[in-house]
Amino acid sequence: MKREPIVFVLVLAILGLMGYQLTSNKVPAPARSGKSKQIEPYALPDADGVAQLNGNGPRRDLFLRPSADTPLPPLQLPAPPLAAFPELMPPPLPLGRFDGWCQHLMVLEPGLAGSLDDLFVAGDTIAGSLDAGGEGLSSSPDLDNAFADQDAAYRQSYDWIRLSPVSTVYGHIMNEDRYELAQGDDLIFVTVNPATGRESVVDQLFTKDNYEAFGFAETLRNEIELLIRKERGTMTAGRLDSIRETISWFLNQGLQEPVAFEYAEEMARKAVELAPDDINSWLSLGEVWERTFAFDRAFAMYAQLAGESLPQVPSALDVPVPQGRFDYAAAPRVHMASILQRLGLEKEAREQLEVALNLADGDPSAPLALGQMYLADGRLEEGQGLIERALTLQPRRNSPAALANGLAVGEAALARGQWDAAIAAYEETLRAANDDAQASIAASSGHAAALYLSGRFADAQEIANAAIQQYGSHPHLLYMRGVAEAADGGSAGNVIRDLRAAAVAAPFDAAPAFAAQAFWLDRLGEEEAAAEALDQALSLDPSLVYGRYLRAVWDAEAGGQQAAADLLLDLARHAAPNAAVLSSFGTLLYNDGSFTQASVAFSRSEEEFPQGYALLPNQDAWGQLTLRRALNHLALGEVEDTIAACEAALSLDENLLAARNLKAAALYASGDLDAATADFSYVLDLLREEEEHPQRLYAENWQARVMEHDRLRRWTDDFDGRRLAAGWDTQAGARLGVEPRLEDGALTIRGKHDGGGETRTYRTMPGIAFRQFAGTLAVGRGHQGEAGLFLALMNRSRELWSFRVYRDREGVVAWATTQGSRSEQGRTAFRIAEGGSARVQFSLNRETSVPVLTVTIEGQVVWSEEVSNLRNPTGSMAVGLSATTAHSLDVDVALDDVALIYAQP
Repeated sequence: MKREPIVFVLVLAILGLMGYQLTSNKVPAPARSGKSKQIEPYALPDADGVAQLNGNGPRRDLFLRPSADTPLPPLQLPAPPLAAFPELMPPPLPLGRFDGWCQHLMVLEPGLAGSLDDLFVAGDTIAGSLDAGGEGLSSSPDLDNAFADQDAAYRQSYDWIRLSPVSTVYGHIMNEDRYELAQGDDLIFVTVNPATGRESVVDQLFTKDNYEAFGFAETLRNEIELLIRKERGTMTAGRLDSIRETISWFLNQGLQEPVAFEYAEEMARKAVELAPDDINSWLSLGEVWERTFAFDRAFAMYAQLAGESLPQVPSALDVPVPQGRFDYAAAPRVHMASILQRLGLEKEAREQLEVALNLADGDPSAPLALGQMYLADGRLEEGQGLIERALTLQPRRNSPAALANGLAVGEAALARGQWDAAIAAYEETLRAANDDAQASIAASSGHAAALYLSGRFADAQEIANAAIQQYGSHPHLLYMRGVAEAADGGSAGNVIRDLRAAAVAAPFDAAPAFAAQAFWLDRLGEEEAAAEALDQALSLDPSLVYGRYLRAVWDAEAGGQQAAADLLLDLARHAAPNAAVLSSFGTLLYNDGSFTQASVAFSRSEEEFPQGYALLPNQDAWGQLTLRRALNHLALGEVEDTIAACEAALSLDENLLAARNLKAAALYASGDLDAATADFSYVLDLLREEEEHPQRLYAENWQARVMEHDRLRRWTDDFDGRRLAAGWDTQAGARLGVEPRLEDGALTIRGKHDGGGETRTYRTMPGIAFRQFAGTLAVGRGHQGEAGLFLALMNRSRELWSFRVYRDREGVVAWATTQGSRSEQGRTAFRIAEGGSARVQFSLNRETSVPVLTVTIEGQVVWSEEVSNLRNPTGSMAVGLSATTAHSLDVDVALDDVALIYAQP
């Protein structure tokens, strides 16, 4: 019979049998495994089951195509390169308030022109100045003027007697009643050679016939002694205003010549005696006691004048004070409050001032003092209102009290960030000051400070410079000229010279000048000099807010995280809220990994951003601070907040490409790969001409990585099923009578070789797609020979390149790589005992120009080198398990927990 009819008959028989089974009502029950578990019956609910389904929560996509592999988790992108953290430039004098410094003084990378070498310009040395002066003197044709200048210089140090129009002797008048001497009295005189300072041995007597005139050295002590003797003979009730002015002058000289305090008290007591019903006489005496630290006496007197009873009156109070004589007046209570404040009794001082204010006697000192106290307490609006009210009560706008009030108005405006109002207040005070040099200097300094805080640095420098030209080198004016020129990017030499001069001119109040020097020296790269200057600032004033801020920032940069955190936290708690401090603290917490706490600091920082900061010239600094908050949001996994913060930063600085890159990273984290790559592309297009720009390199690198990563898939096999997953080849590599198979939850090669050779099992993928292969190699107790895992690049049946990690017959783990006829091998420090196992991983990095293969055993690298064969492989990559023996021996090896990573085409 021919083959075709036989096949036809068999097909008909099979089709008939299948038709019978389809039409049969009886369905055969499937065979049950002995290991199967009986499932408990499920009782359906009475209600409609479909209606009871919960519509919320995640659901499986019923239309999602099943897949044997899964995408890899998204990459964790690092932060893009960041610009330097914004820096807070030194504050002005007067300071204004801490929270107002940031508005214009918070800038990115401030700098100065030139270097410290500019300090040593020609003619700027002391020797050069002296040489110039000497040359001018010797070449001057006006000898009379030269001698007059010389005579004036001698008279500043020595008493003098003019013997004739062309002869004068210098020295010391030795009469016991020297200050009582009159023209024509006999003079006992010790002559001195003013050129050498050598005194004569014996005293000389000059009678009225021997001299024409005499005078005392122009020293402060002589001026004081002569003035008190003049005043003693002219003190009358009609000269009370003049007497009080003289008392004030004596008090101002007391620190240089303490005898002036004695004479001030003498005159004040006389004023009380002359006018006991004039409150100003008593206030003058109280001021003397306050200035000489006799606070108990002053307070007792003020209290008695105000009608307050004291439990005990100081015994030294030897002036009969009329009890309650001026209980209607505010002034005694204002002075009581001043003393209480000195003693730290703020509450009691405030109570006295509030009582004084309610007396409403028209005295401006009460609203002025209470307003200044409110300013210090942070009650800015109330304080400013009281200070401005006090100014309207001043009887004379150019009086010392009114000028001090005008300065306080300016300081109140500074405290509230009202720069234009402060400028106007200081200008008005300067116009009223006329010849009052001290008030003019203070008003000029305040005017420059207001301009400086408003960002008008060049104008501030001009005002300070003009004041120096008119009033001399006052330390506050020197400071303001220095910091204003620095903020405007001026000469390094000029800036440091002014700041050093300001420190020298006021050695006990030089902390701000030293702190400003520290900041700008650091910007010039003079780290050692900057550190020394900051140490000097904090040694003079340990509570200096700006100095402590600088210390915290520098400690953080140097790795002193805890010290910096303690300082910044203390500043944030006890000083006025400040965006610079809070942002620095948030950044410190972010770098330390305390993201939740950092989030609080960054939020508080943005609450302290100045109004209208988006329109300020230094808006790029605020953009950088907003970018730091965005980084912290991303670290917390708050992707939407990150994107919003990045957009806010870009609205402040459209050229802030770090924010654009961070936004792309956040979009990628949200799963929007297309939007992320679009933002990266935007950066790349902007920087197409700048190949080495850090933001371009970041965008280029991570755009390529995320796109490549999106192609990667992970395939795993734990061999727990009943049959091998599709793709494993157990036949092509079966040799010597041993067939690889699935046994005991692993892919095993077990049995006895019928000769020497190798048995393999593997799976393949395109060589260009391979990225990683990992598996656990287990060796049975009866195995004899070698056992290993391998990679092999194959073209059809020919092996082009391979790498094998194996356990040799002694239990040592070795490796071998083969390329054609060339081979290389080595041994590791690992061992696998019989019955033991080891985790082996092969990872291929394709980001380099030549791919780098890294092999690890139990997480430790044993081999990592470039493999040129894998650059553009055209064949297939085989990964799998092998067992090798030299003779007919038992083999027992297994592969488990396989993980493969490869790229989709």
